[in-house]
Amino acid sequence: MMGIATNNQLKGWFLECCDCFTICPCWVSERPDEDHCSALYVWTFSEGATIEGHDISHKSIVAATFHSGSSPEKPAETAAENDEPDLFGLIDRFLFDPEEQEEEDNGPPPASNKQAAIYVDATLDKATQQLLLDAFSGKTIARLKSLERLMGTVVHSGPARITHSKSNGQWEVTVEVNGSRIAHANGLEEPLEGRSKPISLYDTALHDELGIEASEAAVVQKVARFELAVSPLPIAPFVYSGRSGLAAKFNYSGRS
Repeated sequence: MMGIATNNQLKGWFLECCDCFTICPCWVSERPDEDHCSALYVWTFSEGATIEGHDISHKSIVAATFHSGSSPEKPAETAAENDEPDLFGLIDRFLFDPEEQEEEDNGPPPASNKQAAIYVDATLDKATQQLLLDAFSGKTIARLKSLERLMGTVVHSGPARITHSKSNGQWEVTVEVNGSRIAHANGLEEPLEGRSKPISLYDTALHDELGIEASEAAVVQKVARFELAVSPLPIAPFVYSGRSGLAAKFNYSGRS
């Protein structure tokens, strides 16, 4: 039941990978590149994280999603490395020219055209798995209700083997279900041209869905390799390189 007064400590590290070429347009209220977006979202909980008293330290929950700007039909099967557009030109357009953005903004895809498959760490006991699946589907914790806008319709959920590593700005994540790899991605922080510091975004839609303070940054990632093969979703298996991502600290802690 939504709104049960339970103290949850839901915080950790969030990673987003998508098949858009640069910063995912959904985070700046634009439609996705090529009018569809296939994405992988990963929440990895920090030490001391709990849900309804159940310890979830260093465990993960992931969501594979498909967002269609029009109808949720399967796009053509593809495995390609594509030319990259001008990253900094898009940043200027979407972040530093609000008048132009307002004129050209068609809005993100409607929620009815969004579908998701959610997988939770199989090493957790079944009760804790279900608590996390219900919470991150937007069903049980009011603080996470906004995730419905991110997920859309959850068409499948269940346990998975989720492995995740992060070191020196580089990361890798793999998701396996029943011994088959359904998702894999690796990448690193995207630096500013000619500089060592990564590109940081503030006050985006991502901040609302993750509870990031306006003063905290979401860091742009360069996804070196992105594989997704999730049959419950209306997308063909694909392998991409040179796509976009974001990483940030999330915090949904507090009373549900």
